[in-house]
Amino acid sequence: MDNNDIKQVILIYPYLREETTSKARFLSILNSLIEEKFDVKILEFKYPLKKRIGLGHDEEKKPLDEFVEDRILKINPRLNFIQKIVFLLINKGYNRTWKLFNFINQILTGKDVFSPSNSNIEELIIALAPIKNGYVIVFGGPFGIFTYADKLSKTINYRLILDYRDPWTFGYCALDANPVIQFLKKKLHISREKNLLDRASLIITVSETLRNYFPKKYQKKIKVIINGSNFEYKQPLKFIEAGTFNIVYLGTIYNEQLKDGTFFEAINIFLKNKNRAKVKVQFLGAHLNKLLFSKINDYKLNDVCEVTNRLKAEELIPYLNDASLFLHLKYGNRSGIITSKQMDYISFRKPILLPKTDNGDLEKSITEHDAGFVCNSIEETLNILEKMWVKFEKNENFNITPNNYSNENKRQSQSKRFVEYILQNE
Repeated sequence: MDNNDIKQVILIYPYLREETTSKARFLSILNSLIEEKFDVKILEFKYPLKKRIGLGHDEEKKPLDEFVEDRILKINPRLNFIQKIVFLLINKGYNRTWKLFNFINQILTGKDVFSPSNSNIEELIIALAPIKNGYVIVFGGPFGIFTYADKLSKTINYRLILDYRDPWTFGYCALDANPVIQFLKKKLHISREKNLLDRASLIITVSETLRNYFPKKYQKKIKVIINGSNFEYKQPLKFIEAGTFNIVYLGTIYNEQLKDGTFFEAINIFLKNKNRAKVKVQFLGAHLNKLLFSKINDYKLNDVCEVTNRLKAEELIPYLNDASLFLHLKYGNRSGIITSKQMDYISFRKPILLPKTDNGDLEKSITEHDAGFVCNSIEETLNILEKMWVKFEKNENFNITPNNYSNENKRQSQSKRFVEYILQNE
């Protein structure tokens, strides 16, 4: 192959060593890039972190696969004084204090503490050995790395591609964040984000709703790659009589999802005339949320609830196969959040229960796919639980046939579309 035909891609992603759904998305995209013969380099910033910084961020216990590790260039960022203090506070467990110092750093520098210094870019270029055709693709947040990616792409004359899983300054307030702090951050960062959007040759986001949050002038260069499922779409499974009525919630759960008590009120009433030994409510991977355990205690549900650590895909399959109902909880007052668990649920062909509608993307997905039940009260939720319990008692099959769903919604298929958009962007 002629050197002029080789395309180099530099990937910047902050959570390589943690077990998250965004990492699964990143690895799928990486695989698709390798299949298309891109020369791929991955930048890993080695911050002095010894503790997790958020829900759903479990440390990956097994080493990275060789095909990933072999492509990594490790960078030790040069930290300013405030960054050094912040990482010390994180490692000591002072969560509120480090966030305050992070905000101070944003006021003084215009960047969050996870923004690597630009001063080591020149030495990085030697290791990268950039070629004629190339892209810098950055996956946010934290969004401070967008600025670093922009500086790098300018220096080596590569196209800049921004990938958003969540909004930065255009869109809803981050989950479990202080609205006042978020408002001030928006004021601090909106001009920076606009400059980056102007510079980007391609912008990727995970839903049409997120795309529509951006100003219209940018929407022509924004493509949607949905949060696909990690699992193959299940063909109708052979029905096996269930021993228990299993309600399954998959993945991270945020405090704002627990503010509405509709599900807990409904399940409490539902259990009053049931054999509790035959009912399980399983929160898979939600072990880091202390409020969840408080809710379970408050409603005296300890005997029916199971809360697990984050599980590998292969460990999840028996739980998902045995589910009677999948549970989704709205994200506070936000209507524009759609997560990969939605596609995972649909892949396993069991009905989804949304106890209180979000009046947005979750309701739309369930309705369009005919994939379950959207409720708006304790009474409606209770009725669905009773209806599904009757099916359980009669040993009826819980499987559904969702509309408009296939393996095109799988993560791997979405990653191939990601690469297609890059190739179209040349």
